[in-house]
Amino acid sequence: MRKANKLDFSNERRRNSKRLRSFIIAFAAFVVVLGCVSLLMFMKALDFDIRNLISSAETTTEAVSETTTEPVEIEGGSKIVFMCENSQKALSFVILVDTDFSTKTMTAYAVPLNLTVNIGNVSGNLNGHYTQYGVTGVQKAVEQATGVTVDRYIKVTESQLRSFLSKLEDVTVNIPRDVNSNGLILNAGGQSLSAELFIKYMNYCDDAQKAYAFSEFLKVLFSEKHINTLDKLFSYAANNSETNITIVDYKTDAEKLSLFVAAQGEITYGDLSEVSAVA
Repeated sequence: MRKANKLDFSNERRRNSKRLRSFIIAFAAFVVVLGCVSLLMFMKALDFDIRNLISSAETTTEAVSETTTEPVEIEGGSKIVFMCENSQKALSFVILVDTDFSTKTMTAYAVPLNLTVNIGNVSGNLNGHYTQYGVTGVQKAVEQATGVTVDRYIKVTESQLRSFLSKLEDVTVNIPRDVNSNGLILNAGGQSLSAELFIKYMNYCDDAQKAYAFSEFLKVLFSEKHINTLDKLFSYAANNSETNITIVDYKTDAEKLSLFVAAQGEITYGDLSEVSAVA
């Protein structure tokens, strides 16, 4: 009886194994060639000098250092009268804010309410001119007293100011002496004043302290913490006050204010008699 012929798959397995080895070798060669080409292109970009890897990082560091040490140059300025009205429709206080971007200074001056000046043929103090002419009367009175041109005005009620201050943190003010008057009780020294206390203190203190306290409020407003929210704060103030400052006016000075804060501009206070001397 003849044996049945067996199928031999050994040749087929050898051929498959040879094909697999050839594919692996070809793929590895492709990867090596691709890596070499990529390396050559990279080295060409560096002018074939490995030291450029180090010098490139050094150059970047130097460039950043030079940028941060350059002085900030700003030009222009503004003079704004800030008026606050009490519940009796009379003025609580009036502040002239003089900003000089070129010297990076912002100065607050309290305008005495009993200041008497002539507007046309009418002589009177600030409240008298406010009653007769409104905010423009106060602006003209300040101009008459100082000899300078006031650019813009802002008038708020105590209620509106209280609402605006509540959007900021408390204003820290150094109280020169203990206060106990009409329900306002404060100890001498540094005091953190809430919106309500700040307004009460502005009504209580003398003109020198008014100018100082308002400059402390400006420091809070124009700080790094709030510089990125000035657009929203301005919009709120514009919609909750009487002012001739337009959105165009604000946008014109918005970048300058940002540079002022970045350059750590000085916010201070002074006596109104100094204004005409430096104007």
